[in-house]
Amino acid sequence: MLHLDVREAQIRFFEILRRVLDEKEVVILERAGKPMAALVSIDLYERWRTEREQRFQVVERLREKARKVPEDDTFADVEEALTAIRTSHILRDS
Repeated sequence: MLHLDVREAQIRFFEILRRVLDEKEVVILERAGKPMAALVSIDLYERWRTEREQRFQVVERLREKARKVPEDDTFADVEEALTAIRTSHILRDS
């Protein structure tokens, strides 16, 4: 991953674009040392976009299922999960 100041990136734009396209390098553009943007290949961008859409579809399916579960059951399941986690932490730390 290459980090460049935006001014340097302007000067070296075509070189950077070639690295992104041909070498699949991710370039982080910075201003005063603070990340401002990223340049990535379209293949990587499309893969991230597809993965994001798939994750949101999973979340939506879970929401649909959760609407059918009574609220009291949900609270009981959450309490049970928290108790299990707390117990595992206590056992781990002792």
